[in-house]
Parts: sequence; structure tokens; C-alpha cells
Amino acid sequence: MTRGKYIRTTEWRKALSLRMLGNKNTLGRKLSDSTKNKISLALRGHTLSEETKTKLSKAHEGVRAYNWKGEKASYVAKHTWIKRKLGSPNKCDLCLTTTAKDYQWANKNHKYRRNLNDWIRLCIVCHRKYDKEHNLVDKQIN
Repeated sequence: MTRGKYIRTTEWRKALSLRMLGNKNTLGRKLSDSTKNKISLALRGHTLSEETKTKLSKAHEGVRAYNWKGEKASYVAKHTWIKRKLGSPNKCDLCLTTTAKDYQWANKNHKYRRNLNDWIRLCIVCHRKYDKEHNLVDKQIN
């Protein structure tokens, strides 16, 4: 068959349809009622166990995930990752308060690497003070 653009006319489509009628390798073949019933019975109640679901999720986690970006992940993605790994902060590591409205994860050196020891829990007030003391208030995060 030659290559290039083809105009698929209605005559061409009809001729192809007639050629494919006896072909058993087509995807559009009809199944008998008994075959449909067998497939239906085989698929009933077929669900994955919790153990299998856990194994599958672990198998596609971290570096093995299809969309893993590693250190090139965005600022928000890294904060989401740390929140998933360490949970939501509920106390400030500097002032030790547990009554603040909100707590945040702060990166100690602002390099945002995937190191769990490089993050601290801070209330919003302490987070601002921490960034100001380290001259990190107006820095752009890339």
C-alpha cells in the first residue's frame, strides 16, 4: 500500500466493510449469548482484596510513579508530599503553642529537598519571624 493522505470515500468504506465481514480477527465480532453469559458469571463479584489494593499502591509510589519529578517538583507538590509523610502539624516547634489557628510546615534551609529532617512545624507568627530572621521574606521560590 502506498503512503500519503487518502480520501476515505463512502464507496471505499463499503468495500472495506464487505472485505472484513468474514474476518474473525476484527474487534467488532459478535459474541454468542452463551459466551456473554459465561463472561458475565466470571466477572460477578470480582473485586480486589484490600491486601492487593495496598500492594498495588505501594508498587507505584515515589520514584516508581509515572509522573514522579523528584527534586524538580513544584513548591506546592513538595508541601503536599511533606504533609502526607509527616501529617498535619498541630503544634509549633519554636513557641510550643498548641492553641494557634493554623500551623505550617517550614523548610529549614529553604532548598526544599525531600529530606524529612529538614522540615519544622511552625505557627504562622513563628513562621514569619523565622523567615525574617533568615532573610527569606522576599526570596522567590523556584
